[in-house]
Amino acid sequence: MWINPIETTAKTTFWEVLKENQFFQLLKHKASSLLFFGMITPQHYRIVLRNKNNEAVAVADTLDEIDVHWHWLESNLLYAFRKNVAASDYEGVIEFFKLTIEGLAKKSLSEQEEKLSLSLSNSFAQLFNLPTEKLFTSYYSSLWKRIHWQGTLYISENYLCFSCGLIEQKIKILFKEITSLNKTWTHFFDNSITITTINNQEYVFIFFNLKRDECYSTLQHLWKIALDRMLRVAESSLDNQTPSQKKRASQFYPPIEDNNPQKSYLPSRIIQRWTAEDKFEQAFRLPKTEKLICDYESQFIFNYWPVNGTIYLSHNFICFQTAKDEKSACFKIVLPLIIIKSIAQLKEDLVKISTKVSQKFYFSLGERRNEIHRIISEVWKLLASEELPTTNEAPACSDGIRPLLPSSSSSSPSSPPSPSLLIVRNQVKTAWSKYFAKYGRSVVLIQSSPRLKNLVRCGIPDDLRAELWQYLSGSRHKSITSKKTYEMYLRHAEEACRMGTTTRRADEEQKSSGEGEGEGEKMATKSGNQRFVVGEIERDLARTLPEHPFYHSEEGLLSLKNVLLAFSLSNPEIGYCQSMNILVALFLLYLSEENAFWLLSSLCEDLRPDNYYRHMIGTLVDQTILERLLKDHLPDLSDHLIKCQVPLNVISQSWFYCFFLNYVPLETGLRIIDCFFFEGSNILFAVGIALFLHHAPTIMTMSQADEIVPLFKAPLPEQHTTDLMNAAFDFMDLLSEDKIQETRYQSKFKTIQEMEFTTKSSCLRKLQNKTEFNEAELETVYDRFQLELENQACSDLLQEDTFKSFFLTFVPQWKDRQDLIKPFFKECCLSNRFDFDKFVSVIGLLQKGSLHKQFRFCCQLHQSTEGYLDRGDLYNSLDALIRLEGGDVSTKDLGMFSTMVFEKIRRPNQDKESSGQEDKKGTLATIDEIENETLNKPILEIFVRPDPNAWTNRPPSQ
Repeated sequence: MWINPIETTAKTTFWEVLKENQFFQLLKHKASSLLFFGMITPQHYRIVLRNKNNEAVAVADTLDEIDVHWHWLESNLLYAFRKNVAASDYEGVIEFFKLTIEGLAKKSLSEQEEKLSLSLSNSFAQLFNLPTEKLFTSYYSSLWKRIHWQGTLYISENYLCFSCGLIEQKIKILFKEITSLNKTWTHFFDNSITITTINNQEYVFIFFNLKRDECYSTLQHLWKIALDRMLRVAESSLDNQTPSQKKRASQFYPPIEDNNPQKSYLPSRIIQRWTAEDKFEQAFRLPKTEKLICDYESQFIFNYWPVNGTIYLSHNFICFQTAKDEKSACFKIVLPLIIIKSIAQLKEDLVKISTKVSQKFYFSLGERRNEIHRIISEVWKLLASEELPTTNEAPACSDGIRPLLPSSSSSSPSSPPSPSLLIVRNQVKTAWSKYFAKYGRSVVLIQSSPRLKNLVRCGIPDDLRAELWQYLSGSRHKSITSKKTYEMYLRHAEEACRMGTTTRRADEEQKSSGEGEGEGEKMATKSGNQRFVVGEIERDLARTLPEHPFYHSEEGLLSLKNVLLAFSLSNPEIGYCQSMNILVALFLLYLSEENAFWLLSSLCEDLRPDNYYRHMIGTLVDQTILERLLKDHLPDLSDHLIKCQVPLNVISQSWFYCFFLNYVPLETGLRIIDCFFFEGSNILFAVGIALFLHHAPTIMTMSQADEIVPLFKAPLPEQHTTDLMNAAFDFMDLLSEDKIQETRYQSKFKTIQEMEFTTKSSCLRKLQNKTEFNEAELETVYDRFQLELENQACSDLLQEDTFKSFFLTFVPQWKDRQDLIKPFFKECCLSNRFDFDKFVSVIGLLQKGSLHKQFRFCCQLHQSTEGYLDRGDLYNSLDALIRLEGGDVSTKDLGMFSTMVFEKIRRPNQDKESSGQEDKKGTLATIDEIENETLNKPILEIFVRPDPNAWTNRPPSQ
């Protein structure tokens, strides 16, 4: 097998030379087995390129296989160099051979993956009885259960499976049943993954081939997808919708895609791409819709000094991040393609990127400079003709911002700052000026950590907040790439507001006339269940920052209302929730309406996506994380709070909505927001722990929850804020990001489980008296239905074919009458939602209902819109009923029976008679008339169930 050239050691005592020439050597390993001192050795045979690194270019297990590669080299590469090559040309020839073999290796890898696809997929399907499951990859590992069970770990779309061939041990785990997934240490080595399942089973998989991190990334990716599907199904169940009707985007990852849907094995390059996409998403604050095109190792030239890192290219941005092992500097750069003026190749391997605002960036791209330059140029040219959007900040005052009050907890008039405070502010401004002079400003800001982190923690000056909030949050990037504008949303919001006002007036008249409660406060939009709540926004306007004079004016209230209404229309799934008004009011003190809108959009959709959707699962998860951190960092206080039965959710819920603005002075709240936009949600946990630490001495003297909770309701005195923030920053440096993420996923799984349990209990309780099923049978139907929803969670529409296959699992007798399912499908999907109650009622009727109810339902599927059936309709209804009962009646008998029923009814066609047409008696009938002639007499029962034993135990006809 051809491989990419890999550096090897020089010839050792473990290898002997079989063949050699001026450029290559064919070597054989002296070990008689692949197991050598308990370790797996490379293949028996290899071909080595005779350069300074002795790079292996082909490997094989048999001599015949390696001979094929050797003869190909002699016939295709060496024929042009039969004579000795001069020393001056030797390196060039070696480089030519190396490039040729790299192309062969790429083709060989593709062929090898095809072979693995067939063999692994077949063995996986047979071992675990999963014929339709798509296998992604597999790893050699050991399952630790006091001893090592060596085997193969299989990873598919929905399952994690393990097989040990020696003792025939098999394990099959659904990703949606995993409650925790952690990297762990085993036998003093950091080489294992520990998985805990919903039934508290723990599995430890050990990897000896350095593949642990790659396997962990793959498992984590698929686990996130499973959690996302579970969340969407749980939310849709609470909303009584199918996931297909919800417009909420996937919070973790899109559906898994592969260019070849026929493959049942996912190539390793796709898994590598997942890893790159994870790094790209975590490193840069870009819109969720931004997709990675490619990434390359490169160097950024900063002050004539090369800094190692990775350059990322997406559809709208060029990004760069320094490598983790880079000690000279730590940079992040986000360069929008729309601002690039030119891309030029310089001498050696340098590329210069010039922007429209006179900034220049130099990258060293190495040997692949031409390829990378070509790809970047092609993507850039698609956006080169577009203009860079301009923004104008709110010019309320001479310095471009509106003055703040000295404290949110004090209503005293503003006093001038002390001389010492002025000195500190001037020092902070000087530090920021030096940073901008060194790292740039304008459209592209080079984020240098920890220098930038220290500056942000000291507090961003008021005249810089508008600019830095947009860069650090990513809202600037979102506004650049968005195809829709704030003005467009604002126009729609104004129209919706006028509609809401008109509707509320009608409701007031309706209430005053005593006709009942109005519905004007809720205004349905054009998208199904999306709701736009105008009344709630208007009610909250008057109580938003009442101490600030800007919100006593019409201008301030109108700006606040415009932003909230526009965002509610831009994302109806989030709409409007309390605390948004406080945040937007704060944004508008520094930003224009448009920029405040995009900042709110980035906050709710990208930075904290789970915290502002209707069920706010993110806030529940954050509270669980805070409880865990309290237990880890302040164990005595945590135990005391538990002993006093203090409800932490009551204390901390508003913290995660309002960023502590209702508890700390406004200046301190702004510093928290500054840190949040740069460092993320961890600052909220750190401030929360610091608050508990601040009140710890007082709390430890109390024994009742009623005494402890008020401590966190009263505003914090301003003199304690400096100590609070210093303590929070100390905790920030102690928090482990990996530990928080692991806790987040575990808490999210438990929260989703609680949502599912609550929804299931409520649904079953509501349906208990509306269906023929008993409690156990109803639970089975519900579980099957939820499983089907999970499988459809990433689909754009609830497909009719999927509904048919699901319906036939309960009513297989109608597999040849699928025309009956279509009208029932349409009936269940009325009003842009799936009516599960109706579905369960009908399934119970068809499986356990009386003959009367079953016959009536079959007739309803065939009746006309006017409520009539003809002979053909009755014929089809009887055919469906007989199939349901498992009977077998000939077509002739069905026709005779239908004719007999209509002759007994002999209903004249009143419509045709009134129109002057010929009177045709007995052509139409209602369901009630047919029932009178069949069910009141035992005609139908005898016809459908000729064997009395088939129906004697069924409930009598009603």
